[in-house]
Amino acid sequence: MKDVESDFWKEIFTHAQHRNMCRAGATRLTYADSAEQIKDFGERHPELNPVINDTGTYVTWEIPVTNTITLRLFIQSQVKGTLLQYNNGEQVKIADAKFINNPFPEIETILSNRDQYEKDLKREINEDLENNLLSKVSGEFIKAFLIKMCVGKDTTWSILPQKDGTFKVDLNFKEGQKSVVVDSLNFAQVLKKLF
Repeated sequence: MKDVESDFWKEIFTHAQHRNMCRAGATRLTYADSAEQIKDFGERHPELNPVINDTGTYVTWEIPVTNTITLRLFIQSQVKGTLLQYNNGEQVKIADAKFINNPFPEIETILSNRDQYEKDLKREINEDLENNLLSKVSGEFIKAFLIKMCVGKDTTWSILPQKDGTFKVDLNFKEGQKSVVVDSLNFAQVLKKLF
């Protein structure tokens, strides 16, 4: 099963990276000027309590984006951003991106749209759950239909759900194998033609 939340945030992160590359008048961010940017950002968002590790040659800066998603920047001669997801008590990397320009404006955009992102994500999760349920129910109807059609016949079959919500059905008749792709609306019509 796909991870809707990680896919959602990967897309947000990819768009942030693209905006960063295309931003007119943007300047690079290096370790030398990172302290000032981090301080300015911290003053605008004191509630975030970033985790900062400054080694003297590079700095890592980490903030929570949501309860389960964390953004980490590694700033040296360039900036690498990483999105991490808490999953079953572990922090798992879900995306990396290099930012050629100072990424703090894009981070501000992500944070300012966080409420809308949360609503959009909730909607996508609900749609995914509905689609998974529909797929499971459809698969069971197709199985029941095949069992009925194969009674008394020397035929075996298999069903493989596809990513687009359809099903690949392989039928092994005495005469040979046939494969078709069906969906929840057309399976009976398509499969009847094969028997």
